[in-house]
Amino acid sequence: MTKYDETSPKSIEKFAKQLIWKKYWDFLPFEIKIKKDWNKWQLWQLLEVHYFWKELDNKNEPDFPKAWVELKTTSLKQLKKWELVAKERLKLNNINFNELISEKWETSWLIKKISLLLLIFHLYEKESINIDYVIKIVELFSFQESNEDFDIIKNDWHIIQKKIIDWRAHELSEWDTIFLWASPSWATAIKSLKKQPNSNIKAKWRAFAFKQWYMNFILKRFAWEEPNYEKIFTKNKKGRFDFEIELKNLFKPYIWKTAFEIWEQFDLKYTGQKAYYAMLSGKIMWISNRKKIEEFEKANITLKTIRQTPSWSIKENIPFPAFNFSELINETWEESELFNMLETRKFFFVIYKITSKTASEFDKLNASERNKYLILDKVILWNTPAIDIDSKAKLTWKKTIKTLLDWVILTPKLTKKGIITLNNLPVSSETEMIHVRPHALNKDDTDILPDWRELTKQWFWFNKNYIKKELGI
Repeated sequence: MTKYDETSPKSIEKFAKQLIWKKYWDFLPFEIKIKKDWNKWQLWQLLEVHYFWKELDNKNEPDFPKAWVELKTTSLKQLKKWELVAKERLKLNNINFNELISEKWETSWLIKKISLLLLIFHLYEKESINIDYVIKIVELFSFQESNEDFDIIKNDWHIIQKKIIDWRAHELSEWDTIFLWASPSWATAIKSLKKQPNSNIKAKWRAFAFKQWYMNFILKRFAWEEPNYEKIFTKNKKGRFDFEIELKNLFKPYIWKTAFEIWEQFDLKYTGQKAYYAMLSGKIMWISNRKKIEEFEKANITLKTIRQTPSWSIKENIPFPAFNFSELINETWEESELFNMLETRKFFFVIYKITSKTASEFDKLNASERNKYLILDKVILWNTPAIDIDSKAKLTWKKTIKTLLDWVILTPKLTKKGIITLNNLPVSSETEMIHVRPHALNKDDTDILPDWRELTKQWFWFNKNYIKKELGI
């Protein structure tokens, strides 16, 4: 095995690439294997000592200081369709509250430490011990290669710093920021509580981390071809770059214009397509495909268009991905798909409001004419409040599982469109935040209940009134 040049990032990367398709076990010395001593070590420590032949130290510098390279190991998980995704966020370095408040971004410990990362991705296997994980991808990565990423991460850092300066370290949240966040090192441990500057309120020990969805986008670039996404922002802005403000600024020239006027401005005509208003939002952002927005993909942001009726109700329901009955009943709350989505996803709501007509008058207009009375009212970047996730959402999730395990009552009902099957899963009138309802391709698009009967595929949905209240519309 040829040794690497410790002053050359490319040499270090080339040496590290010899690990691909190997297990951590493969490079461990015989004495470590015999003693079964590996469980005392973290995987990156095993790599540093037994593969790169480095001594561990606590210096505030990158792992390969002469090449300015920091080593990071992280997990992949494999989905059903053999697709690899990032399993978790990537921890970068611990946050020292007292030091951070006096740092400047350009000379901060974070930017010195992680300017160039050697990322080693291994495949997580639930039934395996960690030294049996197979290394799949080894790549150098620098977030400074992308001007837009650099600006957003820089602003994220400033947001975290300001919250600590304002004595609010105990309120730090993943939702404060876009790509970078202050991740709790221990979610619940009492020993993780630390004194914060200028406050008697203790705060959880935090570490800077890249969010899971940002890591997922990086992974796609490494694992396959360059992701075919469109960018909203392509140039550096002078001064601080606030993602939310810049996003809202794109829509500002169109606020209080009708859908008809906006389409005319883009020299387009109303097509009558179901996704018409979402497409209109894409045009405002100069995006041709609203489902392939790079910044939204990296930050796990979902674009949703809402139309208010003349009576101020919301026309659209907002669904989550479909769930599988057999998988749902075997989930724990913290590992459930619902919890993960609510915990990590932001929504960018583009809200159109109907004016000048009563509900009955508006309903008499054809689809094209309605656009002359439908104005772009506001845009909101929103995330689900943590308190609602752990109370209202969890309650519906538990009630859904209990109904599935006890007995789902299926009641046929004759309608003008034919026979439909009603059930006793939680509906919006019984819940505060989310409910369960079908969202299938057709009546034959079904899933198997725990008792082996069939039922049309079901999804969780946000309640209209909950979203209306949260958005203040």
